[in-house]
Amino acid sequence: MQRAGWSAIVKPYYTKSVLDPTLLLSAKEWGKYCEFEIPKEPYILVYFLGEKSEHRRAVEKIQKLTNWKIISLPAAYLEMENNDYKKVWGGPKEFLSLIRGAALICTDSFHGTMFSINFQRNFFS
Repeated sequence: MQRAGWSAIVKPYYTKSVLDPTLLLSAKEWGKYCEFEIPKEPYILVYFLGEKSEHRRAVEKIQKLTNWKIISLPAAYLEMENNDYKKVWGGPKEFLSLIRGAALICTDSFHGTMFSINFQRNFFS
């Protein structure tokens, strides 16, 4: 959450220090920042920080069962080199929009998990 762009979003809501601002706002309040256009058809959002290949194998099995396309917010080398995933590069608006719109989120990230919960999305973490 310390990346560029996030502090401007949450700064007006700070009254004192908090450990992490992911649950500082409601889904409705975070939704105001979801301006990135997302696909209309269901998709699996992949946001992995780690390099565990078993996570990617699980995503591929889910994709075969659902026939949903895979969209990646590449933060790990394995996503950057994977040409089977549609990659989206961006900041907070893209991140929030893609999580809010996903049929399923696959993540090993605290923030990916917390926003999945806040937006009441299906996820594997």
